[in-house]
Amino acid sequence: MYKHEGGFWSEGNDAGFYGKIRYDKKGKRIDNEDARSVGDLAALIHDGHVVFCKKCNITLTGCRIATTGNFAERLGKFTQCVVNAGAGNVSGEKAPVFASEPGEWEERKLYTGWIRYEWKDILDKKGRPTGKKGLNRIETGKTKKIW
Repeated sequence: MYKHEGGFWSEGNDAGFYGKIRYDKKGKRIDNEDARSVGDLAALIHDGHVVFCKKCNITLTGCRIATTGNFAERLGKFTQCVVNAGAGNVSGEKAPVFASEPGEWEERKLYTGWIRYEWKDILDKKGRPTGKKGLNRIETGKTKKIW
């Protein structure tokens, strides 16, 4: 298990945007006080302090964001945005086209391209909305044009 269930790290002081904030066995916070989690964002959305547009699109260019913990999926669920994240080693060397490819030998047998997470209505057998939302995980290839 990854120590933060995915997200963006900050070198040295554990301040970042994580899947979860860590606490020790006594309930004392381990991570820096400036660190935030997807749950913190979800609370701000619920309370109306943060609002996303109807057709929002979040692109995460950090390495392995799509495959480290469940950060990208949870971000999509709470924001109701489309989330694009790299499953491998992400490079912007040929920007505006970003590549997500294997970074280590072990990764070469895995899918390491871009993954798009979309939260959409689940349809019944006749194609009618059920009123429930579900996650669609779509592998979209090794390169993504960001802008």
